[in-house]
Amino acid sequence: MNKFIKTIGLIVAFVLIISVCGGCNSKLPQETPTAMILIIGNHANSKDCTFSLENDIADIYSNFGVVNVVSVDGNPSIAEYPAEKDKTGKVINKHNPIGYLDKTDLEESKRAYQTNNDLWKTRYLNPLVKQVIDAIDKVSADDPEVDVLKALTVAEKQLNQIEKEYGGNINKKIVICDTGLSTSGSLNFINEEENSLLGMQKQLKADEDGKSLVKNLVNNLNVNSDIPNLKDVAVTWYGLGAVGGEQEELSNLAIKNLQYIWGEILCKSNVTPNENKGENGTDEDFGFFIDINSREDIVNDNPVTKVVFWSNVGEPLEGGDGSSDPPLIAPNSLFEKDKATFKKGIDPEKQLKQWADNIKLYPEKKFLLVGTTADPKKTGGDKDLSLKRANAVKAVLMKMGIDDNRLEVKGLGSLAPWYDENEWQDGKFLNDSEAANSNRAVRILPINSTLAQKIMQGNYD
Repeated sequence: MNKFIKTIGLIVAFVLIISVCGGCNSKLPQETPTAMILIIGNHANSKDCTFSLENDIADIYSNFGVVNVVSVDGNPSIAEYPAEKDKTGKVINKHNPIGYLDKTDLEESKRAYQTNNDLWKTRYLNPLVKQVIDAIDKVSADDPEVDVLKALTVAEKQLNQIEKEYGGNINKKIVICDTGLSTSGSLNFINEEENSLLGMQKQLKADEDGKSLVKNLVNNLNVNSDIPNLKDVAVTWYGLGAVGGEQEELSNLAIKNLQYIWGEILCKSNVTPNENKGENGTDEDFGFFIDINSREDIVNDNPVTKVVFWSNVGEPLEGGDGSSDPPLIAPNSLFEKDKATFKKGIDPEKQLKQWADNIKLYPEKKFLLVGTTADPKKTGGDKDLSLKRANAVKAVLMKMGIDDNRLEVKGLGSLAPWYDENEWQDGKFLNDSEAANSNRAVRILPINSTLAQKIMQGNYD
């Protein structure tokens, strides 16, 4: 009997060993490893797309490839982990690139993979992917500008360096998470040429003049050596045109045109064509772009230069009689309560700098600053206060170099056509509501726009 029990025990132990070692003695992957550069634009005017990256990162590390990250701002660079320090404050681990694995870690990981694949996933792969995702979430721009084209150049150089280290035996991939609304560098959608191109009320790819303008833009960039050489590089772009925060939402037409501009630039850079256009969520024209419009805005307190399509501001919406709300230049939060003075601790020049810089780019344009207020007594609001606030904003812009004759002011109280009636609910005035605060603001319009002309003539409806 004891012998039988021992035999059963040995069989059970053997089965357990087999089950535990189901992933034992795995051979290393035979595929060529991939070097992937993640271009990350964690801006206050964009949406979160890091949810899309976990599988991409896991695939690269599962094949013992390389992951690096480029942070997008006005001067893109390779993003690094914070330096680690011991209890005395001494640096024990220098700033390494996000995703970095030294040779010792890589070889240890390979041995663990060969010994037990399942255990390797638990102890190496999953923690490494989480570490990279957590680090990406903390990547933040150092300035309020965005230069995606330069970020692609940084990625190109990094891929070439990695390829050299691997003796050429490596695949190359770039994954971009950014709106694509560059505000600095050689491709800059604040500049009048690119701005008017993107703001056109027609689809560029379906219009001969539009296609010609894009072709000229791309050729000029190429002649000036601003487009990197991305031959044999596969590209995936999450969130093109998916703006958030204070950036005005792009129309479907503007997103299509932005996609066409960037698609032509990427084709000019010789990226690897996607043979499966329109599949796996990609666009049908290029196969590079994946929509993430349903995602949440990135939480970031650093201001980002907004792109304003002045040719459309204050003009009737396509297919309707009304206009979109004019851009908000100075929200209620900048001012003392019920006053035209800026709050203590607020630097109005810093808050309005991006607007001053933008206005300077259009020296021929004149603008109308329109102050508005809430209407707690249903008497048309406080026109005097709204005018004083518009004048306060004008004074700051003038101090920053905008000529007096380029700025007109108007105070409408609560009589603006964009007045939000939701500050009143069930017969009660909601003083701290989002609607009431949005009504207490200063907005900006091109002086020659249809809406600005109506306001100047006293026609507020």
